[in-house]
Amino acid sequence: MKSARRSLKDTSDNKRRWRDKFKEQCNDRMKMARQEQISKLRENQLMAKVLEQEWAEFKRVNEEAMRNEGIDDVDSLIEQSMLDDEAEMYLQQESQGLDQALEELYQTVACVNCQKAALVPSQVNGVPVLACPPCGFYATESCLSTILNASRHHSGYCQGLISYSLEPGTDDTIIAACNICDLWDMFNM
Repeated sequence: MKSARRSLKDTSDNKRRWRDKFKEQCNDRMKMARQEQISKLRENQLMAKVLEQEWAEFKRVNEEAMRNEGIDDVDSLIEQSMLDDEAEMYLQQESQGLDQALEELYQTVACVNCQKAALVPSQVNGVPVLACPPCGFYATESCLSTILNASRHHSGYCQGLISYSLEPGTDDTIIAACNICDLWDMFNM
């Protein structure tokens, strides 16, 4: 019957062998990574050198034709062209951002009651409404459209502020009253 025990020397030799194998793999991997970086660097340097040579050749071959067209410094011409393209792209992005901000602003409706916050989409008793979180005012889109039209008409002849409230005991009738003139109106949701 053989013993399942191993000697300490065999165990330490196995550990050393695995450790050496691991170190060798790490070293190989580090060498490969360094080699890849060196190759990339050489490739980039080669590309830059080739581009520089091609540019010099292009300028040499086309120098006379460019002078005939009134172009003395091709480098500054290309640099200016790149700056113009970049500026145009920047202006286009700014214009798009401004257009989007204006569109959002036009779609935002200020609360007709408190005039301090924007109305946000919400639901009351399962009905979609536009509501003002600070003052609690809410109305359906069609009712709000009617209120806005009446408010514009009223502001044409009176400087007073209109206050809005729900008619007591109802959930769908808004009463409007002006603080200067005797205007009062009812709007159904």
